[in-house]
Amino acid sequence: MSRRWNPAGPLAVRAMLVGLTLWCSPLPASAQDPAATEPIEPPAAGDVENSDLTCSDGIDNDADGYTDCVDWDCSRNPAITVCPRANPENTDAACSDGIDNDQDGYTDCVDYSCSRNPDVTVCGRRSPEESNESCWDGIDNDADGYTDCEDYSCSRNPDVTVCDHVTPENTDESCSDGIDNDQDGYIDCADRGCSDNQAVSVCNTLEIQQISAGGEVSCAVTTSGQVVCWGRDQYGQASPPEGRFLQVSVGHHTCGLRPEGQVTCWGLNDHRQASPPEGRFRQVAVGVGHTCALSESRTVVCWGRNQWSQADEPPGSFAQITAGMSHTCGLRMDGTVLCWGYNNFGQTSPPEGSFRSIAAGPNHTCGVRTNDEIACWGNDSYGQSTAPAGLHVAVSCGMWHCCALKNDFTVHCWGLNNLGQTDAPPGRFSEITSGNVHNCGVRLDRSVVCWGDDEFGQVSVPNSR
Repeated sequence: MSRRWNPAGPLAVRAMLVGLTLWCSPLPASAQDPAATEPIEPPAAGDVENSDLTCSDGIDNDADGYTDCVDWDCSRNPAITVCPRANPENTDAACSDGIDNDQDGYTDCVDYSCSRNPDVTVCGRRSPEESNESCWDGIDNDADGYTDCEDYSCSRNPDVTVCDHVTPENTDESCSDGIDNDQDGYIDCADRGCSDNQAVSVCNTLEIQQISAGGEVSCAVTTSGQVVCWGRDQYGQASPPEGRFLQVSVGHHTCGLRPEGQVTCWGLNDHRQASPPEGRFRQVAVGVGHTCALSESRTVVCWGRNQWSQADEPPGSFAQITAGMSHTCGLRMDGTVLCWGYNNFGQTSPPEGSFRSIAAGPNHTCGVRTNDEIACWGNDSYGQSTAPAGLHVAVSCGMWHCCALKNDFTVHCWGLNNLGQTDAPPGRFSEITSGNVHNCGVRLDRSVVCWGDDEFGQVSVPNSR
């Protein structure tokens, strides 16, 4: 139930028609230089680093990230003669000689074997940082790397009053003001109070390639090709399988398009709507009890519930397909729209004319015409099919509302607003998608923001997964 727009240029219009945008990059040097394509044999499983030969060959034989004498299997093995012997770092002499005696990467008092050893006097003793005096003396008393109110032992200690000026860093405002408000040494999105807080949208680190909302769930394809879902999961529709995807479409079941063209589905399958046929496809669209997809040859293939002929497969070639509750619409190659299925609200009776894209709600449909105006048809009980004036580049439809991207890439919505679903946030977006009573948008920096009903967490975008 979503459309995207990539403001990169004219090719983006054609990409939008098929619901996919692909990014290409130059071939790596290895693909251009035949001499660079000779394979490098990795260490065999089970190889060990435990002999003078394997500890001096420059190879990480046991594939643990450490090579030769840097690997403890070599440096601490008494049978190895090619590596200097590791010695304990636990005396005043060993902790003040400037040598990493135990070869653990830490020298003298930086090594816990020295700094936290009561028998070592050259490193000074650690003392608690938990009083007004110790939290205001400019000394890292407990040697944990944090001084005074930067140390949680001070800033979050109710008995320490000198840090009372510290304020939480847990809102969009405090996480984007360039100030270390809680004085923990981390500013804005570098602070976990911001980056790990779902309520803070300015620190969203989930970079999105494509997004889809449906029902009470949202799913997105990250730039690495992984699918991430959040929201209601009573049928498993928010529990995606592993692997890479190009596109995803969400409802009570979810289907995704693999890079090789196969469709994989998960979630509710009471009408076999999550049991896709074999073959290679260009796009997939999820309805309530059925699913349709465009084959490589651009023909329509549908499966699942077909009580109202919504899963019928009309002849011809199509550029895009979208599915509602009991109806389906397709955008033909000439820009005209064909719809089929249940027509109790006129949702399968599109107007004449040429369109760039279409989006179905449960019982209504909207499209962006080639002149960038929006036209809607079907159920209009809450004004969801009363198209706004103006120029637009994309549209999406929920249960009783719709949202669209204007030609300046800002969002506006119309229809029922009982749970804030039409209260679009400010900013510029490249894609918009709508669930039953919520929406999500992808900003130009590929971050995500959602709004509307959050009963099942469908608008609580995960910052990272």
